[in-house]
Amino acid sequence: MPYPDRSAYPDRFYPVVDSVAWVARLALLGAGTIQLRAKNLGDSEALQIVSDALEMTKGTPARLVVNDYWRAAIVAGAADLGFAAEHALPEHVERFLFSEDRLTLVAARRSAFAGRRQIDFGEVTAHDFVGLTNSTALQSHIAKHAASLGARLRFRARLRDFDAICQMVAAGVGIAVVPEAAARRCARSMPIMMIKIRDPWANRRLAICARSFKTLPRPAKQLVEFLRKIER
Repeated sequence: MPYPDRSAYPDRFYPVVDSVAWVARLALLGAGTIQLRAKNLGDSEALQIVSDALEMTKGTPARLVVNDYWRAAIVAGAADLGFAAEHALPEHVERFLFSEDRLTLVAARRSAFAGRRQIDFGEVTAHDFVGLTNSTALQSHIAKHAASLGARLRFRARLRDFDAICQMVAAGVGIAVVPEAAARRCARSMPIMMIKIRDPWANRRLAICARSFKTLPRPAKQLVEFLRKIER
């Protein structure tokens, strides 16, 4: 049976692996798309494994998909463009501001926070939380600021999307910090309330980033031009 058309990216079905050894093995076997999904790595470890995995795909038809470690993907050249919170970008990565993403606290309407419109994050760190999985940039952002207050957040559930998080909040499982746009959408159909977080870090600046905008391939440059027009 012939391998599916590799002009489509990524393939509809492709292997997900957690090591460079598996990337090398599958690339030599002719896999068209391979997703690297290693967990709980520091920045230097992530950059090393992404760089090594990218090297293993050279000279093969394989295209590497990097999950979780977008900074390493940009620096190593596994991705042309990224979309990330500005505060998380390394200094040597080029960027331009694209939008703002305000974070808000969501709680069940019938909770201890009923009637509150604004709050300092330090007031809620002792409560039960619902959040995203550990590896997401947003979850790391929240955990870092909790740590700066001397707190370690207690999570009763970790989920993969904001709708599921808000459903758990509505059921009284805990409170959550989510993007305001997601909270507004969920509040239309769920018994949750939004409370503004007064801390400055809750207002994230999102940026389009690349190792170098000048050296991008033409399709990526066209996308950047289009995004700059939207941003204006």
